[in-house]
Amino acid sequence: MNYHRKIIGIFAVVLMLGLTSCIDLLNEITINKDKSGTAFVGIKVNGIAGLINLDNDFLDKDVKNSIVRFPSQSASRIEGIEGISKVETYTKLVQGKLGVQFNFKNQKALNQAYYSLLGEEKKWFYPKMVKVSTHKVKIRNMSPFIKRYFEENDNLLSDNDLLKYLNYTTVIHLPSKVKDDSFNKGKLSKDGQTLSYSINMKKILEEDAACGNSMKY
Repeated sequence: MNYHRKIIGIFAVVLMLGLTSCIDLLNEITINKDKSGTAFVGIKVNGIAGLINLDNDFLDKDVKNSIVRFPSQSASRIEGIEGISKVETYTKLVQGKLGVQFNFKNQKALNQAYYSLLGEEKKWFYPKMVKVSTHKVKIRNMSPFIKRYFEENDNLLSDNDLLKYLNYTTVIHLPSKVKDDSFNKGKLSKDGQTLSYSINMKKILEEDAACGNSMKY
């Protein structure tokens, strides 16, 4: 199964098993003062979806194995990248998420990791997924990529109603307070150092909603 198809396939399985829940494709980044940090990329499950037991017999064996292997395959794509360290996998839905977490030395390492997770080698002329400069962070708009992928694989979620339970969520933790007027979407934490926002997948696919952002701190 293609790596990207596997991600969407996991969405479909979890959504069908827990329709009262929301599933987030989560991109969570913590940035330190020296521009190093930690990132998590994967799936976050909420509500009853987090209680799903992968040992249940009603899950197809191939689907079950695909879900279990997803985090380790993600980790194998980024291990060995210069500036990437402490790679950790989340392999159980009862942990609340599936995916990979890692430390990055700088934005170069972070962007190389993102492209590797997408199955590509980062070339010098490729745009940065995340740009970290002095007191500013810019997140690339991934909506065109997401929309194109769903259009090319329209059979992965044949029930369009399932999309309303699927979100693309970004969470950015910064070393100091975010300036109130410096971002165009999202909600700040009480301490002002964390910006989070979710875009429903239905809006991305049907309304061209953008999931990019920028912020100053």
